[in-house]
Amino acid sequence: MIIKSVIKSVEAISYVEKMLKKAGYNFDNPDPELAWNVFKEFFLKTEVECTEDALLFECGTYDFTGEDLFYLVFVRQFSLNDHEEEYDHTEQFHFIIYYKACEELEKLKISKWSFDCNSFDEYFQYIESLEAFKVPLEKYVPINSTINHEIILSRRANNVNI
Repeated sequence: MIIKSVIKSVEAISYVEKMLKKAGYNFDNPDPELAWNVFKEFFLKTEVECTEDALLFECGTYDFTGEDLFYLVFVRQFSLNDHEEEYDHTEQFHFIIYYKACEELEKLKISKWSFDCNSFDEYFQYIESLEAFKVPLEKYVPINSTINHEIILSRRANNVNI
């Protein structure tokens, strides 16, 4: 039986930072396999106080910074209700690993939600079987990584970073 820690969604960044530090993770010299393992552990062993908890794996080459980079992104999404138990907002925790773009990586692009699988175990197995997951981890060296947490959808007018 797995004993889970319970945190508030706004604690996700500091909680994962502590997990990464304990694991010896280096954001400037990232180990993507270690990042994935910590992300999975964060999900499996940490309950976040929210109405709905979901996972998303995304990857693709984009020009968000003025330079084509390949993004490998692990997302944990939290939907939260207000005090009257009505939908209030959705937050996402992102773990992003950046690679220099190249022809092989540019061919890899996917977005896969845990909603699409029957269980989280099935989801993790599916992600780990994807070429879009395996190729960057096995064949390329990432250039850096970041984590962030933001409100992405809200009944309130303004979305803000947390």
